[in-house]
Amino acid sequence: MKYKPINCEASVKIYNKKDCAYHAVLGWSSTEWHKHKKGQLIYADHGIMRLYTKEKVWYIPSWHAAWIPTGIEHRVVTESVNLLFRTLYLDDSLLKDKFYKKLSVFYAPPLLREMILYTEKFNLSSPATAHEKTFLESLKLLLPEQARNPIQLHLPSSEHPRIQEITDYILSHLDETVSAPQLGLKFGISSRTILRLFQKQMGVSFAQYLKQARIARAVELLVKPGKNVSEVAWEVGYESLPTFSNNFKEVMGVRPNLFLQK
Repeated sequence: MKYKPINCEASVKIYNKKDCAYHAVLGWSSTEWHKHKKGQLIYADHGIMRLYTKEKVWYIPSWHAAWIPTGIEHRVVTESVNLLFRTLYLDDSLLKDKFYKKLSVFYAPPLLREMILYTEKFNLSSPATAHEKTFLESLKLLLPEQARNPIQLHLPSSEHPRIQEITDYILSHLDETVSAPQLGLKFGISSRTILRLFQKQMGVSFAQYLKQARIARAVELLVKPGKNVSEVAWEVGYESLPTFSNNFKEVMGVRPNLFLQK
């Protein structure tokens, strides 16, 4: 299926405001690589988004948000049919909190979620009212405190051709047993070379990458209607439900059954 293009940069140029919000229902959509002259807060509603930077792929599931500082090149992809794309473009030039200097993905507490949803009331094509300006300035003051629960749901990426081959294979076979010796036989290199390549090119161990990949896929499956924890654990290669639950909590901060209840 072909992705529907999202032109985020155009929306920022059209609405010449210091701070503004944009809301749209998306399904199977993608942006081009781009960057902004403002900071960007993205919130995922009813689905999951993948946020690509040059170094990593970040996963933003429902009830979570991402902060992208000014000037970071990125692209956003979603394959969730009914995803509500909610984003705020915020002038971060005078914001001193260190939170605003670094890209992060975090659980969005109820207060932040409601504030983001409230911005849908603001008229993009009209000059900002005093109420709108005050509200968005207040949101910027509160955001660092509201983003205290970051998640580590991301995968490193590399332009190394052999690593790309191996990671493409891993991501296509997460429901199977995958090991460095097995991959060594398939790709004609030693398992020791594979372990060294992951550490050198990706900055993580092979085992850590595999765990992150399985949990990322699990989150993508869990946000789909009708999926249960046991079924998803099996689909991402876990034979032990307790092991899956422990690894999920390590990455997401909560166990999968609680993640489903949010």
